[in-house]
Amino acid sequence: GEKRLWEFHSAPIGTAPDGRRVYECVALDITEKEMLTQSREKDRKFFKTILQSVEDGVITCNEQGQVVFMNRMAEALIGIPEKEAKGSPLEQIFQILKEPAKERVMDLHQHVKKRRQPTTLVNPTLLITASGLEVPVEYNITPLLGKHGVFEGSVLVFRDFTDKQARMDRVEYLGYHDNLTGLYNRRFLEEEMNRLDTERNLPISLIMGDVNGLKLMNDVFGHESGDLLLKEVAESLKHACR
Repeated sequence: GEKRLWEFHSAPIGTAPDGRRVYECVALDITEKEMLTQSREKDRKFFKTILQSVEDGVITCNEQGQVVFMNRMAEALIGIPEKEAKGSPLEQIFQILKEPAKERVMDLHQHVKKRRQPTTLVNPTLLITASGLEVPVEYNITPLLGKHGVFEGSVLVFRDFTDKQARMDRVEYLGYHDNLTGLYNRRFLEEEMNRLDTERNLPISLIMGDVNGLKLMNDVFGHESGDLLLKEVAESLKHACR
């Protein structure tokens, strides 16, 4: 009672003595083959669903570097729908500039095809969207290798770096500035002294000052008033100096 799938092929091979055509027929049991195909299709849909749900942009390319898949996040970040991107060269869809000179980055796919190794962003990179906006991104591109290391394509994963870049800039700013007044801090002073310590900068003059009445202000009116005084002094310094 088992049900199996068969594939039939027939072709004429001659004529019988009574004039009837003679055919050769071949029957192939394709049950396992069809089950494997269905399993692969199921896996393909499963992984496509996963790729559509991730928060990173994902683009896959064939051996020639043509786009064969883009997830929704990639569509949103670049501003091009998948149906328009399919078949286009990767560099035409994923246009990026290397900072600070804003040099165009080319041949990402060919680079990973040649190296057969994943390539990850090292320097800050700007993605040029379909509307012309420059969005900071970080990315990595990985080769897709088949049996015996045969190169079959590449997969590019990228994400919007805007918020992370802002946080990094903030951390760097706080590393050299006082959080209350916005003036340069001691760390900046020490590094600046080393930078200026050259013969061509001599003679160097140093002005030191003190805020009169700060302790009294803190004791009588509270530290919030003392902080306000420091801010006012800082604004005066900013106004008076370069």
